[in-house]
Amino acid sequence: MTEQSENLKKRVMSGISWSFLDNTTQQVLSLLIFFVLGRLLSPALFGILSTSLIFVNLLRNMVLNSVSTGLVMLRNPVDEDYDTGFWLCIIIAFFGFVVANIFASAIASLYQVRAFEGVIRATSIILLVSGLGYAHTGWAKRNFRFKSLAMRGTISTGVAGALGIGLAVLGYGITALVVNQIVSSVLGLLLIWRAIPWRPKMRFSASKARSILVTALPLGGTQSLQFIAQNFDTVLVTYLLGPLNGGFYAASKRIVVAVQIMLWQPMSAVTLPAFAEVAHDTRRLNDAAVRMGAIVMATTAPLFAGLALTAPTTILVLFGSKWAAAAPTMTVLAGFAIIGPSLSLIQTAALALKHGKFVLISTLTQMALSLIGIYFWGGRGPVEIALCISAPPVMVYIGTLLIGRFYTSFVLGRYLVGVGRPLLCTALMGLAVWSVPDLRAGPVAQLMLMVAVGAIAYAAAGALLLRDTMNEFSGPVSRIWQRVPKPSFLTKRT
Repeated sequence: MTEQSENLKKRVMSGISWSFLDNTTQQVLSLLIFFVLGRLLSPALFGILSTSLIFVNLLRNMVLNSVSTGLVMLRNPVDEDYDTGFWLCIIIAFFGFVVANIFASAIASLYQVRAFEGVIRATSIILLVSGLGYAHTGWAKRNFRFKSLAMRGTISTGVAGALGIGLAVLGYGITALVVNQIVSSVLGLLLIWRAIPWRPKMRFSASKARSILVTALPLGGTQSLQFIAQNFDTVLVTYLLGPLNGGFYAASKRIVVAVQIMLWQPMSAVTLPAFAEVAHDTRRLNDAAVRMGAIVMATTAPLFAGLALTAPTTILVLFGSKWAAAAPTMTVLAGFAIIGPSLSLIQTAALALKHGKFVLISTLTQMALSLIGIYFWGGRGPVEIALCISAPPVMVYIGTLLIGRFYTSFVLGRYLVGVGRPLLCTALMGLAVWSVPDLRAGPVAQLMLMVAVGAIAYAAAGALLLRDTMNEFSGPVSRIWQRVPKPSFLTKRT
């Protein structure tokens, strides 16, 4: 291995380590803040904020994030590329800010909730802040400065969360939630400005802008479609059933999505390049798919199943009795989420084999089936909408397994055996958790007992059926752990 290749490997592994640490820390910290705010504030306020942020973040993801990604994908970027990208982001951010403020009143009238107008106008400030920092984010990723990104996210989330909690205690309601979001964005901007040595200059190249947009515009379309597919259900619940049910739905989904992000996202970061590496070799591709499929299912399925089975108790412990109505929705979302990472894995393999249209068609099919279901049954309640959102991915998953093998060259039988063993262990765990009696000792004690029984049951089943999978998983985890910087009290002294 050449010195250059060895250096690249070290930078990549360092980036993975910091990304994993950043991802996990931010999700855990933001969830803790969310749980505290949920106990202090009304669920309806969360419904208003969650829906308002979707409109703002759609504008942000549509172009700003894609411009940042476009900078990362440039072959040999120079400072002029980043300077052009910086001013391009500012122009786009200002345009998005104006659009959000123009349509804020119309959205409030559509939902018949006047609070939407003020919240959308306030949170649109995030667009301006993002415009000032997305080129810096692109520079940091392109130069493997993931440590800077990790520190920024953790610090800004923690400080903004503490401020939001303080305002909520003082009775500021929706203002506490809005300030939490804005302060987090502003702090993140200031921290990345401080951490990144690159400084933009007053220059803009039309040819450089075209080069960036050639990559950014297709990415923006794809990312916008994915964002809409992931978030339109919250918008519809709030529209059809009001902010209160929107808040219940947003809380349920927030917990499930956090588990998906913490577990699947770090694995997905290495899945695409791994599949691309062996795309030319059918046997190696099948081996990689079976191994990764088993690992993904073994690590995600038991947690989603556990969330589904313990939803009523978990909601009581985390949020209190006023959020109890969110439990049935969380049961549905978490239960159907079991197959989500496996579906994403197959789609990733299709992307690695240059079958992007297959992934696009499956995503559009999933959205169409969800919209049809919501049209006929969505007005009945949040559980029905959750079913309309969650059931189509199962149908798409089955269809993908049958049709996708022609695009991915999967040997279907081997793959089903690979993911089937973790599912069997999960089913045995589910039976054990379901059989736990109600001790009438309070929700905390009940939840601890259910978690303990589930963990023991899954470990026992896994020891018999998943030895190879656990060995596959333990190696990469230990290597990442070795590269994650640790406090001095965790390191051996010489």
